[in-house]
Amino acid sequence: MRMPTEQYYILMADIIGSSGFEGQQLMTGFKQMIALHNKRFADKILSPLTITLGDEFQGVVADLPTCVQIIIALDEYAYVKNVGFKLRYSLHYGTIDTPINHKVAHGMVGAGLTQARENITLLKKDRNRRFWMDIESPAFDKILNNLFVVYQTLIDSWKSEDVMLVDAFLKFVDYKEVAKKTKKDVSLVWRRKKSLQIHEYLCLKEAILESTLLK
Repeated sequence: MRMPTEQYYILMADIIGSSGFEGQQLMTGFKQMIALHNKRFADKILSPLTITLGDEFQGVVADLPTCVQIIIALDEYAYVKNVGFKLRYSLHYGTIDTPINHKVAHGMVGAGLTQARENITLLKKDRNRRFWMDIESPAFDKILNNLFVVYQTLIDSWKSEDVMLVDAFLKFVDYKEVAKKTKKDVSLVWRRKKSLQIHEYLCLKEAILESTLLK
């Protein structure tokens, strides 16, 4: 008997330029990253983020806000932990014909999974974009995709030498507290907050997350 078709939030991502990395080191960092976020969002993940082709993962998530939270969390982690690679993300709301595998994201088929992977392939042809949201609502998709264009511009502008400072800002926000934690001059930290556009980044992140609650 054929199972009824249902729609789900399908999240996929792949490592940009993975062929240029040393394999073992890449996989160790990638596995740690995925395991940590599976644990962090366990109560909202229907089928865990699962590495499928070495440099890609896929998973099924309960709702749109959690999907976006995971994407931003992964992207911040990649920067703060200086993993050395960036991810390209595809989020699609579509059908899965088979029962959801709650232990590992394998053995499932459906048009939604196919489309999510096709969107990853399309992104590979556009080197200026790392995010593609396709949730069957064209007007909202446009808003969310445009927000992520700006998000990408901000987070990708941060340099590796700024990791410690950015990490502190993400944790503590207030420049005086950051100066205290990093043992740096207060006026210097205030200027760096401006140049790194931390306030703008935090406002944008909040806007993205709030927008998903309106869907």
